Amino acid sequence: MATRIPLWKKLNISSLMVGAGCVLAGTASASLHGNLEIFPATLCLVFAAFAQLAANMANRHHDEVNFLGRIIDMKLSTEPQPTDTWMLKECAVSMFLLSIMVGLAIMTMAGWWVLPIGIFIIVAGWLSCNGATPLMHTPFSPFLAFVMFGPVCVITTSLTQSQHEATHSFGWYDMAPAIYVSIVAGLLATNATLVYNYSDYYSHLRNSRVSLATELGRKGTRVVFLTISILALAMAVWACLALNLNLAGLDMLPPALTFIINIYIWIQMRRLPRYKLSRLRTVANLNVLLLGLLAMIIFLITGTPDDSVKTYFGN
Repeated sequence: MATRIPLWKKLNISSLMVGAGCVLAGTASASLHGNLEIFPATLCLVFAAFAQLAANMANRHHDEVNFLGRIIDMKLSTEPQPTDTWMLKECAVSMFLLSIMVGLAIMTMAGWWVLPIGIFIIVAGWLSCNGATPLMHTPFSPFLAFVMFGPVCVITTSLTQSQHEATHSFGWYDMAPAIYVSIVAGLLATNATLVYNYSDYYSHLRNSRVSLATELGRKGTRVVFLTISILALAMAVWACLALNLNLAGLDMLPPALTFIINIYIWIQMRRLPRYKLSRLRTVANLNVLLLGLLAMIIFLITGTPDDSVKTYFGN
């Protein structure tokens, strides 16, 4: 008999740290040149949470309806559960509609350019969770994570804040920090997706489910994970040099710390038994959040003072 679990355990709450970390990384990019705006940043954070929850539930709904891979191994759906699948579908639609509402609010602050990005997010989200072969069930899922959490999330968050006052001003001065940081954050999000694929490696093989890990093998996945970790650190060093940051040593603290955590994950990927590998998912997700949070704090200290005329706290 199938084991029924509460709905909240199907939401993959840990993954929300990736979206939150990338929003904070975008906010850090804006604060570097004095463009931090509290309200737009908060709306971007809420949008990321709703959009991720919608995607998580749509992905789980697809698996349960089609009785795919990991769902069988976890004994969640060895027989039809119409009530559970109906709830997942309704919750996914609800989260999607809430994200649309928040996205429209963001567009009123940033301008029309948010609309095509929103359409891209909707299309990419649908392709990743629906259809005969969702992108999340293919070797392209790490690349999708890089694009969505890196350039799309970080750059949009940063520009939403810089455009809140100076609309239609897309100069290199405002965009450069976000571009560099988006690559670093996107690479860490890619690693988080690789850890998910790696921890489900044997389950995917048993159920003929394809992922980048099953295509590369365990050793190949570890090599790619380490390579991406090194690239993220190298990009951070290049960003500090290219942007001529003050106190460059302090600005390197977030990527250096996240690199150390990536090395820890890489070592544990080989040492841990397969039934404990799922623990690394939370560590990899937390790593993205740590990058965004520390970068925002440090850039607020070392960056250009806030020159905004719109203040929420004090004069």
